[in-house]
Amino acid sequence: MRNSSVSRSATLLLEMLISTADRGFFNRVRWKSLLMARRVVLRFGDPVVEYKLYGSVLRMPLSHGLPIILRSYPLYSDNLGRIAAHLSAKYSDLAVIDIGANVGDSVVILHQHVRMPVLCVEGEPRFCEFLAENVSKMLPAPVIEQSFVSMSSQGLTPVVHDGTARLSRAQSGNGHELPTKSFEEILREYPSFQSAHLVKVDTDGMDVAILSSADDWIAQQKPVLFFEYDPDLQLPHGVDGLDLLDRLKGHGYHRVLVYENTGDYMFSAELTNQTLLSELHEFFSGRHSARYCDLCVFHSQDEDIAESIRRSELDVFRAARHYVPSRESGR
Repeated sequence: MRNSSVSRSATLLLEMLISTADRGFFNRVRWKSLLMARRVVLRFGDPVVEYKLYGSVLRMPLSHGLPIILRSYPLYSDNLGRIAAHLSAKYSDLAVIDIGANVGDSVVILHQHVRMPVLCVEGEPRFCEFLAENVSKMLPAPVIEQSFVSMSSQGLTPVVHDGTARLSRAQSGNGHELPTKSFEEILREYPSFQSAHLVKVDTDGMDVAILSSADDWIAQQKPVLFFEYDPDLQLPHGVDGLDLLDRLKGHGYHRVLVYENTGDYMFSAELTNQTLLSELHEFFSGRHSARYCDLCVFHSQDEDIAESIRRSELDVFRAARHYVPSRESGR
């Protein structure tokens, strides 16, 4: 792998950044100075660093935002692993489709909670190289599909920023067009994931479009769906998240768990509560992606799992906040 040469100095800089405490004048000065040093380094390149996540050492570009996010929000993205653990108690054959697998951090989080087959779909070439290296020693070995998921035959090109990648229309003849595959094509190539019980989608804007394109499969298989919900990023792809939720309701999906983009649990709702869902959509609209949410949607056949996770999530975040609810607050 051409990206695997690790910069020890850049790794040290990252370690100093994420180990700096939040409080105190000295720490604030240190934090700002280290951030400035990071920006200076990134002006001249994007060196490879190592970052330890749940005991696994991940290699990634210094520009990747994950370590800094986890410094402030230690439970960020861990909800995916907790959800998978609950599902594994019901489905012994649990398999996961991870669309937007990035550098493999989701797989590490999943395997920290429960080990299961994972189909990793990642189209950005550099991220895919890191992904392949970072998951190479995991068992069962994740399956990697290097492609973007798209519903359009027009050429698309990735836009990479702070460790995420999204697709935009490529300019004709620019030489950077990337091949894409439909959700159905990918499933045909990996038939063992046709019966996956959990689908995670994190593609910076195409989440709703991808799930909409898989409508027939979703209606038949009824997997739990975990995806990013950002109304502002839906608009360029001509899709509406509320339309997707309404179609899911028509397929028998019943409950949604809502998380802030920091990973913090917010609330659960029934998909029949259109007023609440429309207000949720409005709340996260016009935020320029500074704030958005993640949704985990359950079919009525998994209502028992949804309720179990809801109760468990309340306990997780009460413990994280050292909060003891009053007797009257209930659950």
